[in-house]
Amino acid sequence: VQQNTTPSLRAAYSELIQAVDEGNAIDLSRAVTVAVQEKARYNAERIARTEMARAYADGQMLRYKDDEDVVALKWVLSSRHPRYDICDFYANADLYGLGKGVYPKDKLPTLPAHPHCMCHIQPLTELDIQENKQHKGINQAGLDYIQTLTKPNQEVLLGVNGRNTVLSGKGSWQDFARGW
Repeated sequence: VQQNTTPSLRAAYSELIQAVDEGNAIDLSRAVTVAVQEKARYNAERIARTEMARAYADGQMLRYKDDEDVVALKWVLSSRHPRYDICDFYANADLYGLGKGVYPKDKLPTLPAHPHCMCHIQPLTELDIQENKQHKGINQAGLDYIQTLTKPNQEVLLGVNGRNTVLSGKGSWQDFARGW
């Protein structure tokens, strides 16, 4: 119950548990109905929020795709970003030697990266990017960033087995990164 993200869904599930404990058939029937309706509402809200973010991101990409002044795009985390996930990787890794979270226009990961993703992009001109002439390439740059993460964040990004495989050198982070 505590893992659900909305107060109304938590309340509906708590009432359902209470009705089961009390064994009252009428209360149980009502609690099941409310819980199912709240879950459906939550799913509809999640889909609507994610698709609005997708439409916005698609519009932004169309806006900047043919703009010759825009040479790169920066992945910017939402101010309401709750926990570590693939978005943190996108926003903080310097995969192309252009700076943290900066991607050539044709290499930007797809937005939104996951349900409820509210991250956005920022256009950059040649004056904005920090080009690193000694860049090691996307594979090594990603691994370098992953090695700076805490063990729990590495496991969120790669999974437990993926973390072990990548850090032991037996696999590529690109094969295990969730959402890559």
